Amino acid sequence: MKTRQLYTSNFHPLMILLPILVSLAMILSSCTFNVPAVDPSKRQTDVARSVESTLNAEKVATYQAQQTLDAGQPIVEPSETPNTNATIQAQQATLDAQSTSLSPQVTQPPPSDTPQIAPTLAPEGLPEPVQLIDWKMGYWIPLSSGCNGKTPCWKTNDDWNKHFGNSLVLTSKTSVLIDSNWPKPYLVFWNKRDNNNPATVEVIIDGTPIIIKQYPKGQRDWTSDAIDLSAYKGKEIIVRFATTGKLAAPGFLKREPTTNWYVANIQIFPTYQP
Repeated sequence: MKTRQLYTSNFHPLMILLPILVSLAMILSSCTFNVPAVDPSKRQTDVARSVESTLNAEKVATYQAQQTLDAGQPIVEPSETPNTNATIQAQQATLDAQSTSLSPQVTQPPPSDTPQIAPTLAPEGLPEPVQLIDWKMGYWIPLSSGCNGKTPCWKTNDDWNKHFGNSLVLTSKTSVLIDSNWPKPYLVFWNKRDNNNPATVEVIIDGTPIIIKQYPKGQRDWTSDAIDLSAYKGKEIIVRFATTGKLAAPGFLKREPTTNWYVANIQIFPTYQP
């Protein structure tokens, strides 16, 4: 009875576990563990993602730090500066002045409420006087002498055997436009009269004769006459000199005096200065 107790007391629990551990070791050694292979491209992708994640984290940290600094800094109010619009206007005025100095000057038309003034040509810009040399002659004749040095010259031809007291008429063949821009248009000529009847100087406008000068019958030596034509600006005129001859018939013993009217150097001046 005493010997059985000793045997029981010397039995250790490891004695039971030891066979089990040995069996497990043998099983493990006989098994082959299949470890899956790692794809290199997947590994690189994971590494890249890790780096990108790290960089994004750094950016977020930097942004948060900057926000913190900005929040802590005081807001600086802009200092008082000159009016921006005034500065821009001044700069634009300078540019406009420079552009004007480099570009050709343009004359601006007057405002619509400004009274319009008709342009007037300067004397030096006016055309030369118009000399009338082509005439229709009704009992007039041209002369080459006897006109006191005035040329060209014409004289009445009072042939009572032909006209029987009708008019003696000298009429310009072409009309002359009296320009509206002519300051002082005048008809100027020399004449000498020994008239039995009154005489007239006329302008014909649209077929209508208008007397602009009238002479009584009688005698007058050479004079220079100037007749204002300002009333006919913008009109085309024909000039005519007219008088009547003596009234007589062949066989009469008594004859009236002959009409002698000389007209020379007939001109129309755009502006007349005596």
